[in-house]
This record gives sequence, structure tokens and C-alpha cells, in this order.
Amino acid sequence: MSINTDKELNNLIEESIEKIDLAMQKIFSSRENSKLYSIATIGRAKGLLGEFQKSIYERRPELRPPPPKDYVPDREITIEERKNINLLSSEKLEAIDNALLSYAKQNYVKVARLIGDILMNKDIHTEGIPDVFYAERIRKLAKDGFLESQGNLHYMRYSEVRLSKK
Repeated sequence: MSINTDKELNNLIEESIEKIDLAMQKIFSSRENSKLYSIATIGRAKGLLGEFQKSIYERRPELRPPPPKDYVPDREITIEERKNINLLSSEKLEAIDNALLSYAKQNYVKVARLIGDILMNKDIHTEGIPDVFYAERIRKLAKDGFLESQGNLHYMRYSEVRLSKK
């Protein structure tokens, strides 16, 4: 492909990702749990766009933008959400951890994508349990040596994990 084609494709992908981010922010700000499935679906679309964009960056590294300076860390879990989390049984926590590990790969995967996969899994995801809880579980799995990470795990959109090579 020519550099102009790659630039044009990259610009279209960046515009699409921006629009996806806006849609996700709008859904999150509505605080309606019934819309969480939308976040997971949209997050998957964003992940696929990001994978395609990586192929452009491999061919044309000069098109890769510098990292954003205005990272926003994951939000804190609310008191009400923490109460719901505390109701989870040890069996449910183990199932969540096993699901997270099953979605992880040998290559790095965005943390937000793993969380989207969990939110789509109705056998694992429980109403009233926020996405940031699953990010917390991923941090625990990384700390315990089951996952390797790159990036700051307090920023699910800007961090990646893979299965530990131990």
C-alpha cells in the first residue's frame, strides 16, 4: 500500500476510535446497567480497529502518534458497588478469575478488551458489578504472577496483559 493510502486509513481509524470513545463515555455516564452490554460490544469493535491500526503502524511507524498526555485513570469503585462485590462468593470470584485467564492470550491483549469479554459473558458478569472491579481482579492476577502486564494497570484503556510465561 502507498503511504497516502496508509495515512488515509489511519485517519479514518482514528476518527472511528474517537467516536467509539464518545459513545462509551455517553453510555457510562448514563449509569444504566442495562446498557453495559453495549460497552462490551463497542469495546470489541474498538479492539478490532486497534488491531488493524497496528498493521499500519508496523508498515509505517512514522504514523504512530505520541502517547496521550491526558491519561484518565480508571474510576474508583463506589460504596454501593463495593457492597455488591462483597456479596460475591469465593466460587464466583474463582470463576471470574478463571474467565479472565481464559480470555488472556500468549500475546498482549488490551485490558479493556478482556473486561469487555467478561461483560458480554452473562454466565460470569453479575449485574451491579462494575467494569473497574474486573480491572482490579486483573491487577491481582498480575500481582500473583498469572499475568504479565505492560503499561499502568490503573488505566485499563492504556494497559495490556498476557498469560505469564512461567
